[in-house]
Amino acid sequence: MKKIIVIAIFILALGLRVYKLSLSPPGLYADEASIGYNAYSILKTGKDEHGVAWPIFFQAFGDYKNPVFIYSLAPLIKLNGLKPETIRLGAAIWGSLAIPLLMAVAWAATANFTLSCLAGVVLALMPWHLHYSRLGFEAITLPTLMLLSLWLFLKWLKNKKILAGIALALSLFLMFYSYTTARLWMPLLGLILLILFRKQRLSLTKKIVVFDSLLIMFLPLLIWLRQFPDSLTARMNQIAIWADKPPLQKMWQRFWSTYAGHFTFSWLFSRGDTTIRHSSGISSEMLLSFAPWLIIGLIMLIKQCRKQPFWQLTLIMIGLFPLAAALTQTSPIATRTLQATPFFSLAIAWGIIKLKKPLLIILALIIIGLEFGRYYRDLIYFYPKRVSQPWDGFDSQLGPAIKTAYQKSQEQKKPLFLSSKIEQAYIQGLFFTQADPRLWQTKHQTPFTVAKFKAVKAGEIWVITRDECPQKDKDYCVLF
Repeated sequence: MKKIIVIAIFILALGLRVYKLSLSPPGLYADEASIGYNAYSILKTGKDEHGVAWPIFFQAFGDYKNPVFIYSLAPLIKLNGLKPETIRLGAAIWGSLAIPLLMAVAWAATANFTLSCLAGVVLALMPWHLHYSRLGFEAITLPTLMLLSLWLFLKWLKNKKILAGIALALSLFLMFYSYTTARLWMPLLGLILLILFRKQRLSLTKKIVVFDSLLIMFLPLLIWLRQFPDSLTARMNQIAIWADKPPLQKMWQRFWSTYAGHFTFSWLFSRGDTTIRHSSGISSEMLLSFAPWLIIGLIMLIKQCRKQPFWQLTLIMIGLFPLAAALTQTSPIATRTLQATPFFSLAIAWGIIKLKKPLLIILALIIIGLEFGRYYRDLIYFYPKRVSQPWDGFDSQLGPAIKTAYQKSQEQKKPLFLSSKIEQAYIQGLFFTQADPRLWQTKHQTPFTVAKFKAVKAGEIWVITRDECPQKDKDYCVLF
């Protein structure tokens, strides 16, 4: 019966994440196109778009993207083709896997099946986590791999086998390469676990085996950094609070403003991330109906669980969750704090379970379900309309315009041009025309040309933006 319940919760989570996946969000963001095309390039050639064989990091737009999500997309593209829904299906799978892993972590730590299931349901319904499970962003891999590492750590504490320790090292290794903020969270999580569980009977030899395994796994990174020294720090050098060398006081103000901003009621339960690409604007990062149970859960954890390392870890991870985001020049941001979602889910589930009466728990879940229904209906049917414009980044009309123009250029044997005003036009063109990666890597040869639009000449086909288009009711025009 327990297995059936766990499977049912997983199916619920997966269903919510894949339903109408090609429609909400609409179109494709430039970063998603970059991730997708590089996965396609790896599948076809074993090299990224720049011709680097089996890269550890993928260079894109002056930044470097992390490898876990990109490599994981290759088999999906093999099965389903290079399409926006394929890239987002990868995210939906990664996001859905976090739910049974959270239940496994809660069960390993507490042996409380009801709590484990409640935590899984809360994470399955949490707008913060669900939203990123429908976007082709690499950030969604971090919570899943963090949970896998926690589960393997708890299993290792119980069986104390060397193979379990090596599996833990491998999981931490993958976590490091999941998302940029993991470069902070992986070592910090390891340090916190060592401190909190220091009384566990683990021999020094077993600890050394795990540490040495990690060191061996990171040896290729040292070789990589000799060739690409900026790949670990390029993005941080651009956005860090110290990037423009401000006075210490201003740097502290930046840090604290962003850090504290993540704990406001407005950000957590009302407005959320102000970038509409990162949040639907409805029910924010967490449902409003989560709020009382989160407060109760945190109070009870502080009062009753101070001597239990797992719950101490939960409180610490909630207290520190904005740390990576606060080191950057940004307003409170959902992407760089996504690793917190499982820990908030645990605290909320703990608050609900403290009701101790099944009928009250059912009533709480009904209220949560009603609010979630409102949020999800908006996400599927109304959010796409709010976010479909080019300035929101998804460019819902761009993909169809490029595909239509490409088809006409092939049929009519005419050259295809993309306006240089299209954001990152080259990667969008590579993605939607499925340009041959070998020709791009070796000769920068594509079935299109990115150019400044002036006028259509005879025998040309153009995809241009609204500013350049005579039909102002369209975001993109195909002229031929």
